[in-house]
Amino acid sequence: MNTQNNSDNATNNTEGAAHTRSSNVPVINGIEAALLYFQELLDSVETLSGIADKQGTRMLADLFYLQNVILKGGFIEHQAGESKVLEMARLLPSGEQWSTFIKVN
Repeated sequence: MNTQNNSDNATNNTEGAAHTRSSNVPVINGIEAALLYFQELLDSVETLSGIADKQGTRMLADLFYLQNVILKGGFIEHQAGESKVLEMARLLPSGEQWSTFIKVN
């Protein structure tokens, strides 16, 4: 899983900033967004260790990488078949927002 900061894809602002990507989904990153993502993630699962037990440690790691790029800006590169991070992110209440931080290769 690669994480990249790319000023064309997201802003790098820890205060939280709005930016629009080509999908016309407003991108909000920073501390508040990272906290919201993590709360939505916790609300959607029984335990974090359950994610690793059911879907593997790669999936759990990808979810934490995702939180990091939401905080700092950029995106994670996702290889289809390696984990279901994109599918899980889309199931969260703000899933459309979170999926903008995932680049599928």
